[in-house]
Amino acid sequence: VIINPLDNVILKHHIMDKPTAREIIQTCLHHNTYVEFYSVHDYFAQRDQQSEITDIHTDILQHEVQMVESLVGEVELHDIVKIMPVVRDDIKMKELDDLLVPYKDRVTLNWSTHPIALPRRFGVITAKGISKRQAATEIANYSGIELSELLGIGDNTADWQFIEQCGYAGAMGNSSEELKKLVATKTKNACVGKSVDKNGILNIFDYFKLWNLRLLV
Repeated sequence: VIINPLDNVILKHHIMDKPTAREIIQTCLHHNTYVEFYSVHDYFAQRDQQSEITDIHTDILQHEVQMVESLVGEVELHDIVKIMPVVRDDIKMKELDDLLVPYKDRVTLNWSTHPIALPRRFGVITAKGISKRQAATEIANYSGIELSELLGIGDNTADWQFIEQCGYAGAMGNSSEELKKLVATKTKNACVGKSVDKNGILNIFDYFKLWNLRLLV
């Protein structure tokens, strides 16, 4: 989902086809994998899966999850832009990767982490070809601004897929060490701010004198 935050206007969104979304959610549930799905405005979890993961993810997103009795039953009621399974470690990540092989021609699957949720892994399943990297290109095209003029900011290694394209790079202080090292390759066009809970993004804004730059977060 690409949003103009100044006008609160949705510029573009890519919806998953419902049969595929339903099958993937069923696969996750059948194998006791915690899973959420996202519409343009909200995200949903199944009530009988509510757990510590739900609480942690709510803290990360700063947005309350919509609890429903059946995720599969909700598929027909929403335009789904993302499915997010959450697994406890790399072993479970590999197991789910194998289970989702039949869908590799219909969806894109990436994995990410978050510092406060380690060693858990967050799957990001979207329509085929859709990713943050592709979104950065769409934003550049929409705004008429070159990628070399954009500032990309992230907090986990998976964010490098779009930050790499940007001329300027930022990482939060509580980001993964791998992301910090990747961001540092931008040399003088790179900045690591303080942690999220210390408003680190403001350090990054100050470093780049943001009023002279365009921003992609």
